[in-house]
Amino acid sequence: MQYEAICAFHSGTAEEKIDSILNRFEQRIQSNGGKVGKVEKQGQKELAYQFQNSKDLTRAYYVHLTFEGEGRTPNELRNIIHVTEEVVRHIITRVN
Repeated sequence: MQYEAICAFHSGTAEEKIDSILNRFEQRIQSNGGKVGKVEKQGQKELAYQFQNSKDLTRAYYVHLTFEGEGRTPNELRNIIHVTEEVVRHIITRVN
């Protein structure tokens, strides 16, 4: 199955740190039998609304990631995203 993930990183996160985190995400996908498609860094964008827990956050660095995998692959990615402090919001959806 194919999936898409969009992650919003805290705007203060250095690009080198984002690259390191994305490498961890890719390794987690591959270690669960998945295959990473494309990683599209969309850069800094203004948030449409303020998050309840982060009133001072007005911008985020967005990354769009496509990947293939079995049923547990998106759950494993979600688990690692949840413990990554730099990610302020994310969504993972099945494409087909």
